[in-house]
Amino acid sequence: MRTQMTAQKAGALVDDAKLWHSINWKALDSNIRRLQMRIAKAVEEGRPG
Repeated sequence: MRTQMTAQKAGALVDDAKLWHSINWKALDSNIRRLQMRIAKAVEEGRPG
């Protein structure tokens, strides 16, 4: 079965901008740094995952 491609709604850019600004960047940055440290430690220990 094929799916029909439809155009995005007219306000999609506005909605995307609202979502972008609603992101908790401080928490996200903290999580990314924590995960990067875990990855680096695992690689150093020979556990690349």
